[in-house]
Amino acid sequence: TGSLLFLGEGSDVTGGTRGEYQWGTMFRAYDKLTGEIVWETDVGAGTPSGPMTYMHEGRQHIIVPLGDRSTNPGWAVFGLRPAA
Repeated sequence: TGSLLFLGEGSDVTGGTRGEYQWGTMFRAYDKLTGEIVWETDVGAGTPSGPMTYMHEGRQHIIVPLGDRSTNPGWAVFGLRPAA
């Protein structure tokens, strides 16, 4: 993921007030050089912490924790395509 930054929209489980800002359920990959969104998906819940990456059988994966005040905790895992 040398040129990508993976980031969720956060979660409401860490406290504070919601006010006008609403936490989102999108998880995105950004190009580090341009800031452009190169991939996104709706994970259906907030992302209360940052993602982690790991290798399994030669393929890189991204895992991100999920959960918010209205959704039970869980995980989403995404396998990355090998570089061309």
